[in-house]
Amino acid sequence: MIIRRIAEFDQTVAMSGLAGRSQAASEGACHNFTINWLSLMFQDNGDITRARQRMAKLGVRSGAGNPVLQKAFGDRWDEGGNAYKQADKLMIQIRGLKEVALLKDYSHFSQRWLESTLMSPQYAGYIYSFWFPMKVVGADGAHTIGFFRSISGRQGQVVPNDATIVVFDPNYGEFHVPEAEFHKWFRKFRTYYGGTVASHMVKCVAPS
Repeated sequence: MIIRRIAEFDQTVAMSGLAGRSQAASEGACHNFTINWLSLMFQDNGDITRARQRMAKLGVRSGAGNPVLQKAFGDRWDEGGNAYKQADKLMIQIRGLKEVALLKDYSHFSQRWLESTLMSPQYAGYIYSFWFPMKVVGADGAHTIGFFRSISGRQGQVVPNDATIVVFDPNYGEFHVPEAEFHKWFRKFRTYYGGTVASHMVKCVAPS
């Protein structure tokens, strides 16, 4: 059972029109779809009632399945060194966003750290990449999803406007997870990718 899913999405279905045209059509797609979704969340001012409309927009004209963008992403990612940190720069810019923080560079996975970051959010949009020791449909050992928190500034502090963590997975869709359930929910979510997450990385974005 897909717990707390509000609107369904499947990147492999959205990109079916690109099949056979380019191997790059599937490379980096999850990252691209996630950035596109975050741009839509900002456009909707975090309105959680528009989940289905967002999924519909993501699926138009093969959605974010852009072989040119994704090949550029893959080529930069494979350069080695610190190139991976800048690999998605064009993807972010083309969606009208900018990177505002690299909260966690490629490092050992910690769910406790992730929960702390999302429960006391300093930013609204999160690009979350994680690595796992197996292959599943729609993800080949690594995957990217998105988190969104509706936030406001009050008395010099950033505070969440509600108790909902909005999650997007390009393989499943949009989820609305109450803060109180997130620990259990994310442990269940990890089982979709074999249960073991080895490493993760978190970037934050905002409208440019």
